[in-house]
Amino acid sequence: MITQAKVHAAVRLEAATKKVLANMILSGETGMTPRRAVAQQSAPPVRAIANKPREVPAFHLPPPEAPKRKVKVYDLKAGGADVGIKYSPHAKGLVVRGFIKKSEAANSGLMVGDLIYQVGESFLAGLPALECYMLMSATMGSLVVLTGTRDVKGVQKRVEIDVMCDVPAPPKKAALGFDFKLDAAGVRVQKVYEGTSAFEHLQKGDLITEIDEEFIAGLPLSETKELMSGPARCNVHLGFTRVDSEKGIKRRCSADLIFDHNPRPAPLAEYSSMGDVGIEYATTALGLKVTGFQKLSSAASSGLQIGDIITQVGDELIIGLSGALVRALAC
Repeated sequence: MITQAKVHAAVRLEAATKKVLANMILSGETGMTPRRAVAQQSAPPVRAIANKPREVPAFHLPPPEAPKRKVKVYDLKAGGADVGIKYSPHAKGLVVRGFIKKSEAANSGLMVGDLIYQVGESFLAGLPALECYMLMSATMGSLVVLTGTRDVKGVQKRVEIDVMCDVPAPPKKAALGFDFKLDAAGVRVQKVYEGTSAFEHLQKGDLITEIDEEFIAGLPLSETKELMSGPARCNVHLGFTRVDSEKGIKRRCSADLIFDHNPRPAPLAEYSSMGDVGIEYATTALGLKVTGFQKLSSAASSGLQIGDIITQVGDELIIGLSGALVRALAC
C-alpha cells in the first residue's frame, strides 16, 4: 500500500538524487550510483587524526636523592699528622711493621712486611729514618702516595696506595714509653706510660737486656738514653726477662715497640712576631699559637683568629722548630 509518507520520501530522494547528479556532472565525476552519492553527501565529515601526535601523559618524577657523604672531622689540636705506620729502617726505604689503631692506613691495603721505597716523588733509599718519617707527615687530612713492593709467593709485586694523614704526629724524635734505671745486666723498667706501645708489652720490673739484638749491659747512661730515643714511629726490637710472680721463674720475652713518647713537652717559652706577615705568636709544642696581629697588616683581616695554632708554613711543618727558624721560613 502506497502511503503519503512513502510518497514524500520518494519525492525527497528524487530531489536529492537530481542535486547530486548535477554536482557530479559539473565536477566530472562518474561511476557512482545515485544512492551512494546521496549517502556520501549526507554522511558526516571524517576528522583527519592520522597525523595528529598522540598525547602522552607526563609523569613528574622527583630528582634522584644525592648520596649522603660521610664527613670526617679532624681534631687539629695536635697540629701535624702522619699516616700511622709503624716501620723499621731498610737500605731501600722502610719496612711496614704495623699500624696505629683506628688509622686509615690500617684499612688502606698496606700489609705488614711491605717495603716502601718511594713517598710521593721522593725515593727513600739512603735516607735516614727520620727524614723518611718526615716525608710521610703532612697536615691533618692530607693524602700521601706510598709506593713499594710486596712479596707474593716469592714474586715481588709493585704496590701504590694513597694513605691519609689522620694520626696526630708526635715530635720528630720521640722516646720509648717507659722510665728505667741502670742494672748490671741492662736496664730495669720503673714506670710505663699509658697510651704508648710500651704500655701494651712491658710492665714494671722487666729487665731489658737487648735493643735490636745488641746487648746493652755495661753501657753508660748517656749511651743508653740515646738508644731509648729515635725517629717517631720507628720500630725497635727489645729483648727482656720477666719474673713470673706466681711461679717464681724467669721468662725470656721480646717485643717490638715504636718511639712514640714525648717525655718533656715544650712549654710556652718564646713570644715574638712575624714582621713580614703581621702575626704575633707564642711558641708551643704543637706549633705557633697566634696571640695578636700587627696594626694595618693583612693577617688581621685574613681570617686567622687569636688562639689558632699554626702547624705549617708553606710546605714545611714547623712543629718543634724554634721561632728563629719559623721567621726564616716566613720571609
